[in-house]
Amino acid sequence: MKQKKIREIITCLVLAASVLTLNTGCGRTPANESVDDTISHTDELFEVAFSAMQAKADELGIKGVAMAAFLEDNATLDWEMATQIMGRVEIPHGKNPGWNIIAMVGAKIGETMLTHAPSGHCPRPLMHGEVGFADAEDPLNGEGAEFIDLGGAYCVCAFGGGSHQQDYVVGRAGAQAIKEAYLRL
Repeated sequence: MKQKKIREIITCLVLAASVLTLNTGCGRTPANESVDDTISHTDELFEVAFSAMQAKADELGIKGVAMAAFLEDNATLDWEMATQIMGRVEIPHGKNPGWNIIAMVGAKIGETMLTHAPSGHCPRPLMHGEVGFADAEDPLNGEGAEFIDLGGAYCVCAFGGGSHQQDYVVGRAGAQAIKEAYLRL
């Protein structure tokens, strides 16, 4: 019984030593520095976009959800995305189910990432999961995402929570802010 306990302790120590040995090579190396720089660069672009979107939403007196997506190299599909809640995530609608703003903005940004066109203005037949409409019966869906080609890089910003026209104005403010910040780099 005592030997079994000693073996268990030794096994645990060997495993712990192995983990520590494997982790000593981790961390910042020249091979992954550019990846870390790109991530912080993208985070900075998201901050710029969210700041512009919050300012525009405040100006319009609306609350909702903002999303931003950035693709550094259009030869890949390695989009990075971020979401920021700007006051509310759902809109109740009496006896009806209401609106899940997070899901709506996700659909808007997804449509725009694939079509390279503002959401609600899809240049091809809609796919399942895309919002693709903005009408008087459902004024909170449809528009709200803007796509900008940055000459090899792409950005998309989307907003939901106001009317579709307001959402588009807020999304466009974020995309324009990313464009200006990116071009200054």
